[in-house]
Order: sequence, then structure tokens, then C-alpha cells
Amino acid sequence: MKILPSSLLTLTSLVSFTASIWNTSNVVVLAAEEHGQQQQKNKNKKKKTKSSNEFECGMYYAPSSIQEAGWGVFAGRDYDRNSDVGGTSISIILATLNRYNNWTNPKILHYDYFWMPDSVYQWYESLYGEMLVPGLGALTNYHPWLFNIRPRITTFNDSIMDRRTDEGSGAISYYDHKFFATEEIRAGDELFANYGEQWVYKRQSQGKIDLFPLASHYKTSEAILEDIFRIIRKVPDESKDEVVARLKAIIEKIDETTALLMPKTTDDLDILLEEGPAALTLEPRGMNYLKYYGYCMDQIKLNESTIPGAGRGIFAQKHFSAGEFIAPLPLIHVSDKNVFNMYKYYDDSDGDMIVTDEKVTDQLITNYCFGDSRSSVLLCGSTIAMMANHQASDDLSMECLNASNEDTCDEHELSEGLKNDGPNAYFRWAEWDKTNDEWLSLSYDELKKKSGRGMSLELIALREIGEGEEIFVDYGKSWSSAWKQHVQNWKPPVGSFEYVTELERSGIFKTLNELREDPYPDNILQVCLYWEQDRYSDFPVEDPSIHNWRNMSEALFISTFSVPGHVYRRGELSAFEESYWPCDIYERSEDKKRYTVRIRQSVFEDEASWSQRGLPRLLTNYPARSIRFVHNLESSDQFLPGAFRHPIGLGDDLFPKQWFDLED
Repeated sequence: MKILPSSLLTLTSLVSFTASIWNTSNVVVLAAEEHGQQQQKNKNKKKKTKSSNEFECGMYYAPSSIQEAGWGVFAGRDYDRNSDVGGTSISIILATLNRYNNWTNPKILHYDYFWMPDSVYQWYESLYGEMLVPGLGALTNYHPWLFNIRPRITTFNDSIMDRRTDEGSGAISYYDHKFFATEEIRAGDELFANYGEQWVYKRQSQGKIDLFPLASHYKTSEAILEDIFRIIRKVPDESKDEVVARLKAIIEKIDETTALLMPKTTDDLDILLEEGPAALTLEPRGMNYLKYYGYCMDQIKLNESTIPGAGRGIFAQKHFSAGEFIAPLPLIHVSDKNVFNMYKYYDDSDGDMIVTDEKVTDQLITNYCFGDSRSSVLLCGSTIAMMANHQASDDLSMECLNASNEDTCDEHELSEGLKNDGPNAYFRWAEWDKTNDEWLSLSYDELKKKSGRGMSLELIALREIGEGEEIFVDYGKSWSSAWKQHVQNWKPPVGSFEYVTELERSGIFKTLNELREDPYPDNILQVCLYWEQDRYSDFPVEDPSIHNWRNMSEALFISTFSVPGHVYRRGELSAFEESYWPCDIYERSEDKKRYTVRIRQSVFEDEASWSQRGLPRLLTNYPARSIRFVHNLESSDQFLPGAFRHPIGLGDDLFPKQWFDLED
């Protein structure tokens, strides 16, 4: 027998009581079987046949199917369960923002778009980090019942650059990010991510949203829909809508949020029974709608740039003619770029962290935003279109590139002027984003008061671009000048260093005795998969002798404080639940597959019971695969002193002059 939630029992009891009024006292209230999350409409839509040479858009940016939710992302084709959706993006780590803003979170819109770090490498980037993921990570909406994509664990490759030879080291993200389908997705479905219910609670506490049905409300509504149907089957046709409306009114008095999902009419009820409890929360979109009103997001893809030392760039997935739309770029604005300043800090004698007024650098995200030295405003991109690399406009004037009136550009310049050099694309304000008209006319003071998202650019082909060709834009003279100066002044950083990616490939984990002779470089931290087990919370049994552990022989030390470590295998928990703690190695098996390790307290976890008692925790028979290397806190390339930082130039004709609040 199923045990129903108390709210569900109350609601279903009311439904049964109403049934008796209409001479339906024999109705038995049954909970519908939970069948997971409902598919959206058009699941069985027949695929459009296309020629082998025709590009099939896999992802559209279009008005969301959720009312008043702005825009969202839609599938342009079918996706099988567990298949990748949307291609590769990056993730940009923002390091301890509150530390540099008087220990409070700055009032920036990015907090509505941040993800928590999801890999061991990201956790150890900084003490408190947030992550921005352009594309699906920034633009998909949240639906607690219909979410159909999830992120894969972020991959990390810090050997993209060599800090000893590459001037661009630390100027780009080394993280790749992908999403996958949690269920079958059909062309035309909106893609929904799971933000988590805490996202809802936080925004309700801030007054940003009111009633918001969560998964529990959908389960409750699903459980009583069939019973409502049984009731109205025995009601005269002319009274059916009245009964449905009365039932909704009764439910509303008990649970306003669940009542939002209840039908108002029998037609609504039919839809909910056929398509699931979330059907009335959406305005279905079809492929014809998306092709007319939507904008393709995956006509470009990330790959290694053709420019040496530039990291990754974007490449055309189809042929583009001059003037053709390439990709959308919705923007997230920052009204005060100083929130991304990073300052020198130190720990005082009491162990408190003191932040000085000495600026060290800017957050890495600065390099992925548009800006102007005369303005405090930054406009940060939210798709991989912002990954277009720079090529200077040697043969084509910036006035032509950025002109709002395309007639000012000579047709020959557009199609032939930069055939083999310079940019092959440019950004312009997108006519399809109706917020542009309002926002671009705002004064700087008015812009500072804006709390939602607004404004979009679009990437346009400047000339013919072939499939597979890298796409370049001109970042402007200010950026070019800053980069040239950076290259002239650049010097390799000092200190011992090794790339985590290369060290992990070696698979060599050194014991403490070996480290005394050959220590790891300064930037390397060894970590081990670990979680607390209740059975060992009081181990070893309290005894005065155990607190003298520093004077024990190594053999006695290991035998006294060791617990079995074979359970700490990767895969025992989901990858998102795994936690890695700093560790030391005491012993290694001859085949190098098993170790004796000492776990040290993680700064990211609550203090362990053994740490509270001032005792060590050792694990024997510990699997080698559960040992990893990471960067010590704030020692990866993005924290290098002198790493290049400069926003992308947008051009005087595009950047609103009324936002020039600073002296150049």
C-alpha cells in the first residue's frame, strides 16, 4: 500500500467528499502510479527528411514555452537518452567574489546564472567559487517536473597553455562543459535544467517569485486527476465544468500552489490526463514556430584555435554567406566592473583574512565581456559566440564593421575585402531582442537599477565563411594595444610548477618518505576520495595513549588509526556527490594499486569527528584510482600574476555613449 503525503490525503479526501454531493459516493480515491517526469508534446513527430548536405539545427533560442519566462532553449532535432545535447561549452570560475566585495555577494545578475563547481578540480580553484556556463548552462529555464538535461562532470585540461612559454596563460578557461539528455527529447521540446528547489526558496525569500509548483505539487496533482475524472463522468454534461471549477476552488483553500495545476474546465482536464500534470504550464512550440521565431545556437562549435597559443575558438558548422546570421549572444550586464577586481590579501596573527586595497588582477570572466575604458559597464556573453577569437581589421574600417546602417559598408568590402586576413564576422545589436530598444536608451543611473536580463547581440558573417573555418571578430584597438603591451612585458612566472593534467597521466603517487627527497611542485595538492562513515565516528576508542600519536612508530601509528579503505571506490557515489580531501601516502603495494593513506580535514567539509578529537584518520587497502591531483587553492593559471585581462571592444557606434561615466 502506498503511503500518501498528508497534503495529498487532505486533498483527495475533499475530492471524495465532493463526489458524495453528486451521488458518486462509490468513488474510491486512488493515487496514480508515479511514472517519472512527463514528456512534452509532439513526442512522435515525424522527422523532417533532409539532404545529406543540409545543416540540421540542433538547438534554437526562442521565446520560452513557460509564460513570462522570457526566452529559452529548444531541441531542433531528436536526442536519445544519455546523448550529448548542445555540444561543448566552457565553464568560467569566479573566485571568492564576496572576499573582494567586503565579504558580501555583489549585486550582480550573474548570481541568477551561476552553477556550483561540480568537479574536484573546480572545488580547489578557490575557497568559494561560482561557475558560469555559457549556452545551456546560462539560457535554459527551470521546470521541476519536466527537466530533461543535466550537466556532465566538467573536464579539465590545464596543459592547453604552457605558462613557461605562452603569453596567454591564465587568460582563458581550461574547463569544458557538456550537457546530456536525461530522457528522450523530441524536436520542438524545450530544454529544461534542474536548478534545485533551493533556487526557488531563495527567490521566494527575495520576493522575486510568488507561488511556484515544485515536484511534490506535480505528484499531488497527478494523484488526484484521475479521481476528478471519475467524479465528473457521473455528472450531467451541463454541470461538468461547474464541478471541475468547484473542485479547483476547494483545493485552492487547502493548497494554493497545487491548485495552480488543477483544471478549470473539462477541456483542461482532458489535456492534463493525456499529457501529464505539467501540460497547462506550457505553451507548446513546434518546429515551424522555432524555425520562424527561433535563432539557431549550434551553427558554430568549439575547437582548438588555428592561432597558436589562443586556446579554443569557434568554427563554422555550415557555409555562411556575407551578412548571414551565425549565432545569438544574449548579454548579462554588470553596472560596476569593479566587482570583478581581485586584491592582495593575507592572514593576520589571529588567522583572520585581511583584504588590502592593492589590486592584483581581475576575475577571468572580464576577458569574456564587452567593455570600454570610459565606462563602468561590462556586457558579458552567455553563448559560445563570445569565444570568437581576435583578428585585427587591417583592410576594413571599424566604422564599416560597427555601422548601424549597413549601407555605409561597401559591398566589395563585405564580400571580398578580408578574404584571407582579418575578421570574417562581427557583432551587431539584435533586432529580435525587443529589450534592446529600451535598455540602450537608458542612462547609466537607470541601467544600474535594472535587475533582470536584457540586451542581445548577434554574430554576423562579414564575408563568405566555409564549413569548418574558424570565425574571427575584431576586438578593437584598445584590446590590441593592451595585448601587444602585455606580450612585450610578459615574463614566465617563477617557482616550481607542474600541470595537473600531465601529473595525473603519470599515475605516480609518492609516499611521504619519497616526497622528502623529491617533493611535488608548489602548485600541486594530492587529494583522496573520502566520506565519513558512522561506524567509525568513535574510532579509535578514547584512551589517553592515542593522543600521543606523534611519538608513535610508523607501524604502531598505522595499526592504531587505520580503518578499511577499500570501500572508497570511485563510482560508489554519483560523481556530483564525491568529495576529495587532502591526503598523504604512507605505504604503497608492489603493484601500485593499493595504498595506505592519511586523510586530512578538507576546508570544504564540516569538521570530521576524528579531527574534532585531534586524531588522525588512516585508510588501508585504499584504491589507487581514488587518488587525484589538483591545484593548491588559487595556484592555477588563472591566478598568475600578470595574466592578461581586458574586455572585448564593442566599438563607439555600438557601445552607448551615455554609459561613459569614467574618464578615459
